[in-house]
Formats: sequence, structure tokens, C-alpha cells
Amino acid sequence: MRKFLVMLLAITLLYALSKVNTRGRRSSFPLLKRINEAVNILVWILLAVYFAAFLRWLWTEVVR
Repeated sequence: MRKFLVMLLAITLLYALSKVNTRGRRSSFPLLKRINEAVNILVWILLAVYFAAFLRWLWTEVVR
């Protein structure tokens, strides 16, 4: 269970770092906007994979 919490913390930090101090700079730098969008997509994909792995782990623990 601990590895799932550590991964969730890492994903949360990655998402938070993409949001910190980019509001004003994003409009003047289109590259930052594209990087921010790519990071957001990556975070959502990682979160979906994490959630699926967690549900699989939970299912195997309940079945045992």
C-alpha cells in the first residue's frame, strides 16, 4: 500500500509543479503552454494507470 501512496504523491507533485507560477508566463511563451499541456496529459495518464493498478492490487487482496 505504501508504494501506491508514494506514487500518488509523486503524481500530485508533478501536477502541482506544472501549475505553479505559470499563469502569467504561459500567455507570453507558447512553448511553456505546450509543455504544460503535455505534462497535464502525462499526469492524467499516469493517474489512470495508477488507479487501475491500485484496483487490481485491491482485487487480489480481497480475493485471497
